[in-house]
Amino acid sequence: MRDDTYPDGSISWAAQYAVMDEIREKGYLFSGWQHQEAWAGCPVLNDGKIRRFSQRGFAQVMAEAHGETGVYDYARYMDFSFSKKDGNAVAIMPKSNVDKNQILDKKALCETFALTVDETTLSKALETRVLTVEDAPQFRYLDTGDVLTITDGKHSLEIAVAMVDRKKDLTKEQHRAINSMYALSSEQRQQLEEEIRQARLLLTIRLQQEE
Repeated sequence: MRDDTYPDGSISWAAQYAVMDEIREKGYLFSGWQHQEAWAGCPVLNDGKIRRFSQRGFAQVMAEAHGETGVYDYARYMDFSFSKKDGNAVAIMPKSNVDKNQILDKKALCETFALTVDETTLSKALETRVLTVEDAPQFRYLDTGDVLTITDGKHSLEIAVAMVDRKKDLTKEQHRAINSMYALSSEQRQQLEEEIRQARLLLTIRLQQEE
């Protein structure tokens, strides 16, 4: 969709996952070039805001939506002349229209998620206003403004979410290897990519300050 009547929205993790899920469901297949340069296929989500990715950013979204999660898998989704593995892929584009009935107000968009932690983790989260846990499918759409119900079995608290981030649980050695990947052999790069793929994904939730 190319329409200046829709304000720009933040490209949060939840927004990226929503776009990926729509790509999978509808079978869309087009490049980051088509998205960025032609502004074709710019998604308007149900908050009424449009998401405009960079060429590379959208290529990464498209690659992951099609199950390609290698470090450089995004590369062939960068350019409009990309091809799939069969070499005969034709771009499949969404229609240039928005179903305004699907746009919800801010209150309706707010969801509540439940998380069980131990007493020490809860106490630390209340002190630092930051909670880091292993990611799980039920938190796929957790986003800023949602409510997190945290319980340790004895206490239960409802706290608004200020920010959500995700990162791989990598060692310092792995981070150093990533920064010098150009110097690695082909075999070493493949091994590192597999280690990254297998690493746990950590979910960091910043909680809103108490008023």
